[in-house]
Amino acid sequence: MNKNKTLLSEKSERNDALSRPTTRNSDAFGYNERGEVVFSRRGAGGAEDSYAYDGIGNLQIAAFYFTTNTYTANSLNQYTSILRDSASHPSSDRLRGSLCSGDTREINTSLPRTILMSLNPEAHAQLAVLAGSFNGEGMPGKVQLGPAWWWCDHEEGMRDVLEKNAAYGVLSTFVGMTTDSRSLLSFVRHDYFRRVLCKWVAEKVASGAFPDDEALLRPLLENICYKNAHDMVFSHNHLRQGYGGQEERKDRKETLFVNGNCHNCSQITNANITSATSAVSA
Repeated sequence: MNKNKTLLSEKSERNDALSRPTTRNSDAFGYNERGEVVFSRRGAGGAEDSYAYDGIGNLQIAAFYFTTNTYTANSLNQYTSILRDSASHPSSDRLRGSLCSGDTREINTSLPRTILMSLNPEAHAQLAVLAGSFNGEGMPGKVQLGPAWWWCDHEEGMRDVLEKNAAYGVLSTFVGMTTDSRSLLSFVRHDYFRRVLCKWVAEKVASGAFPDDEALLRPLLENICYKNAHDMVFSHNHLRQGYGGQEERKDRKETLFVNGNCHNCSQITNANITSATSAVSA
């Protein structure tokens, strides 16, 4: 109600014994024995949508009044194809661009290894969670939260990225520090990052969060400082995942997205690889 006590809107909802909504105003919802929505109806006498699932809850069919979507999932429970029967209603033409380009490229296996970065440190957790939606078989860290960027590129920003990768991602696949400046003077930033990383890990060990075991921690540090960046650029996993033959791979560029701008990963991580070599070799 407004200040004049005039009713502006009203909602009526009924729930079942498990507190799931069965009606909301004139809309209705139905569930199967596992609690999955199997139908929804919009308005009294309105169109009814239905849904079907496989034995572990992956959506298989979503039937709407204007189209039917058929979903196929792989062994990781990731959708590998979405087929749309859009001949039943002309309005379905508007749906053809409904998948974002990242989803579409992920489905047809052409999505490259991607590093997500933000100038807003508040977005680190969201990006780390989002990256987890694009795992690839045989491609650790295919899409991941990248290092602290620009004015986030300081100790606090680096530590925040490490915390978010450890909490929401897989820390052992983190590519570590990167730079696109291609300058010898930038290598000091990689040394600074390694010092921050080692201090952060040491604090985790001291607090009991990480085990005091060099056999476990040394590979973790080596991977973050050097090997993950190397593998992202040169790994033969790219060849097995449909990225072309050996000769074609030499000329193929991976993509790094930084606030909507694309950069060349082979250029950026070369500085990481070069500057980390001495630390790993030591």
